[in-house]
Amino acid sequence: MSEQYANRQQVQAPDLPLVIVGSGLAGYTLVREFRKLDAEHPIILITQSDGSFYPKPQLSAALGNQKSADQLVMKSAAEMADSLGIEIRTQERVLSIDSNRKCLHLTQEEIPFGRLVLAMGAEPRELKEAMNAISVNQLADYRRFRETLTQASGVTIIGTGLVGCEFAYDLARSGHSVRLWGAEDRILQRFLPEEPARALEKALEDLGVQISTASKQPLADVVSEAQTANRMLLTSIGLEVDKRLAETAGLRCRRGICVDQRFQTSVSDIFAIGDCAEVGNTLYQYIQPITSQARTLAQILSGTDTHWETDWWPVTIKLPGNPMIFMPPAGAQGSWEQEGSALDLKGVFVDDNGKASGAYLLGQHVKERASILALLKEQQTA
Repeated sequence: MSEQYANRQQVQAPDLPLVIVGSGLAGYTLVREFRKLDAEHPIILITQSDGSFYPKPQLSAALGNQKSADQLVMKSAAEMADSLGIEIRTQERVLSIDSNRKCLHLTQEEIPFGRLVLAMGAEPRELKEAMNAISVNQLADYRRFRETLTQASGVTIIGTGLVGCEFAYDLARSGHSVRLWGAEDRILQRFLPEEPARALEKALEDLGVQISTASKQPLADVVSEAQTANRMLLTSIGLEVDKRLAETAGLRCRRGICVDQRFQTSVSDIFAIGDCAEVGNTLYQYIQPITSQARTLAQILSGTDTHWETDWWPVTIKLPGNPMIFMPPAGAQGSWEQEGSALDLKGVFVDDNGKASGAYLLGQHVKERASILALLKEQQTA
């Protein structure tokens, strides 16, 4: 645990509610895990959305699965409030946090808190070259995406990372004309070595996806062509944390809201988890680490003396028919040992100490996930 936070004592406030800002995976998972340990403590969850609970990772595969926005909803806010025994304030924006008086200022009221958890997520980066472009990061975005799609002649996707590739695959298999443009030389360049990346490029091209890069065509030309042809511009160029609320409350921030391994911010009794939280200089913006964070924080808030430990969290790329799992290398120095061909590939990243520290699995090799995870854990802890 960092020295900055090590000696802070947690303030007990049994009569004041635990207040959570955000109704995404982090917020709702925290409530569920906390309720397993404490069925009575009052909880207020505040969200700018309608508070619906839905599987966010399915947004980039919902079209091909013929799912509307309403069909993705598993429970409404009212149903979640009833099942969890909490109060949910929907369509509400937190204007400011008074960390001295321990209260939140909403549009028309003030809410006191005993402890506060910021689980606000992160927002898609805007494409400055086309401010009318669409990003899909939540249910309301997906509704807009579906409505706009009916008016468009096709879709041009800006960004060749995980979500961009998933949307390209989903749109193409649904019969839409798709162009995929990236600033890097190949798709998934930040995640994969060249051979598996090229294999996935071919899989997309076989579906009819046209792939181009900045080295072949400037972004301005891609945007102009899309607008002229009445194509939807869909952006997937990463997430960034809106830190304004946290910073005005006096919380320390860098790329995200800085927390220690107990998810405490630099202000006592205020915590942060999920996409918005920066733990040890790292943002963990994937499902498995966020779920793990919520589970650990629930234990801490219920009185258990523990802290969060990082683990190997495989990233699944949702390309139906071409399964893929990626485990990011722990370090940058080393080389890939690869086997297989086409879309049945396996790669293990071996660091300069001769230890396996990352891997990717495509096709038939996906079934080796458990053994590869065991290998990584064994060699990195040896």
